[in-house]
Amino acid sequence: MPLSKNLSKKTDCRPFENNASIEFLCQKNDSSLFALGTSTKKRPDNLVLGRTFDGHVLDMMEFGVTQFKSIESFKGVEQPMLGSKPCMYFGGNEWEGSSVLESAKSLLLDFFKGVEAKQVNLAGLDRVMTVVIVDGKMMLRHYRIRHLKGVTKTGDKPVLLQECGPSLTLTPRRTAIASSDLKKVAERQPRAAAPIQEKNTSTNVFGEKLGRLHMEKQDLNKLQTRKMKGLKRSRGDDDDDDDDDDQEE
Repeated sequence: MPLSKNLSKKTDCRPFENNASIEFLCQKNDSSLFALGTSTKKRPDNLVLGRTFDGHVLDMMEFGVTQFKSIESFKGVEQPMLGSKPCMYFGGNEWEGSSVLESAKSLLLDFFKGVEAKQVNLAGLDRVMTVVIVDGKMMLRHYRIRHLKGVTKTGDKPVLLQECGPSLTLTPRRTAIASSDLKKVAERQPRAAAPIQEKNTSTNVFGEKLGRLHMEKQDLNKLQTRKMKGLKRSRGDDDDDDDDDDQEE
């Protein structure tokens, strides 16, 4: 999975008994999501998915993993492009009637939704993940989307779903769901700062910022210029100017 880090060092980490080690690892690796896989005699093939908020565990859920098939089990199937955004499908009416399943749905969306995008090119969708509830178990399947040639009766392009793995079934076990008040605080989004409008400014086609200055009308006769000795009038020049005036009279 892109944008993830695999920690393979063995450690006695039990998040439901003491979540201090999980919080430390999340803060150290700057991660708000964590997945922990363990297997004991009491809880074999165990998977814990959780989220953190403000450096502390927000909520987490424990699942038992059965019917697991890795990607290597699907030989001859072209795998989707690494890092592509999947299409998520949740089947079943049980998702809305249980707080546990609602939290499980939210967790799975946070894990697999990828980078948020305002616009998506349908031609770039090459995978779909389905999660269907059957007898209280979540059947998670991963399919590759193949666009076939031709046109269907409705005028659309035909699409073929081909299972590419991984494939697994999750059975909910223990849960630690956040309270409603804490959940509201975690989901609160800060207000975006309103941009300050600058007067008499504009931007040209090259992205350069242009400004306009407004000044009062200047009297050039009173304009202070730089004083230079070469342009300074001497006393003899002033006397000559006076004599010329007398002769003209």
